[in-house]
Amino acid sequence: MTRAQNNLFITYAKRYGQNVRETKPSRFLEEIDFTANPNVRYVTIRCADSESGLAVEERIEKIKADLQEKAVRSINQMNLKSAIQRIIDLAMVKHFENQGTTEGFDHHDVLDVDNTDENLKSELVGKKVSLFQKEDLHLSTTSIKTYIECPLKFKLSSILHVPEAARTYFDVGTAVHAVAEHLTNLETEGTKPTEELAFELLAKEWSSSAFQSETEERQKKGEAKEMLKTYLRWHSQNENKPVAVEQKFQVEFARVPFIGSIDRIEQMPSGELEIVDFKTGYAKESSRSLREYPQMNIYALGVEKVFEQLPKRASLFYVKHDKIVSYDVASAQVAKVKEDIEQKVNAILAEKFDATPSFKACKNCSYWDLCEFKETEES
Repeated sequence: MTRAQNNLFITYAKRYGQNVRETKPSRFLEEIDFTANPNVRYVTIRCADSESGLAVEERIEKIKADLQEKAVRSINQMNLKSAIQRIIDLAMVKHFENQGTTEGFDHHDVLDVDNTDENLKSELVGKKVSLFQKEDLHLSTTSIKTYIECPLKFKLSSILHVPEAARTYFDVGTAVHAVAEHLTNLETEGTKPTEELAFELLAKEWSSSAFQSETEERQKKGEAKEMLKTYLRWHSQNENKPVAVEQKFQVEFARVPFIGSIDRIEQMPSGELEIVDFKTGYAKESSRSLREYPQMNIYALGVEKVFEQLPKRASLFYVKHDKIVSYDVASAQVAKVKEDIEQKVNAILAEKFDATPSFKACKNCSYWDLCEFKETEES
């Protein structure tokens, strides 16, 4: 129900199977007074012909199964003309399912395909086929971080687009980030951030889809509220002035575009700029490691592209632990990290996707079940 965008359709049957008595509607329908509710359109559908309807559906499914079997058999025997005929027949069945008639079906629509498969031509003559179109490659701070962690994981996520299982902290982090963004925008318009306003925004941004139970959701929402309280305390003590929120930018490394957005850019009392990136997970970086951190150096180049100056400082704000890790940005260090990233980008273009397993990285990897190279024990 929470995913409905325009309309929500709810059905219930008055009789199930061979039941003689009518079945009562769900108590949830009764709670909304569905027969008299002005926001509900109540329609009764008579199904006297339900058996014949089922018979029609069964007949069509039998025809489809028969045609599919014949098509596969023809392909296996390389009887391609017969296979094409069976595929056209299946297309007609699909048209009938959608339209209720075979009128208007044109087999030429099925045959209107692009037969200029350059990859197939390359395979036939023994050439290596590229996994992706190099000219279409776009990267981000997240994807390059994934490649550095494990090139095979990058291949699965960014090249082959193997889906990852949803994780709760994604939704919590997204909600907290969104509220911080709203609060900053309101601040630039003259509205002072308050706890009441923050919690009101959190309620609007919150998503329940990733939680297995109400207990888990309450726990995570409590954590989100604590993070927002931490944000508000930081805000009350912050002397800087926000100049941009979720600032979009695009820079290039080895001629490959990197597209991203920066949580918050502030102007310090000195007039210089500071990057602030909010993190809702555990504090992993130190001031020393942050200097080598690809994300913040890419952000620094993004600020330089947009504001024509490097930022003076870059900070990670771990709101879950009320910890800020900062370092002073230096052009020489940014240039060094840029060179390192360009080496990684060239490796991606060369399709170097060998696994670099470690127990620490593998145990939390979304592709644990798929990977034959994972380390299952700590060395």
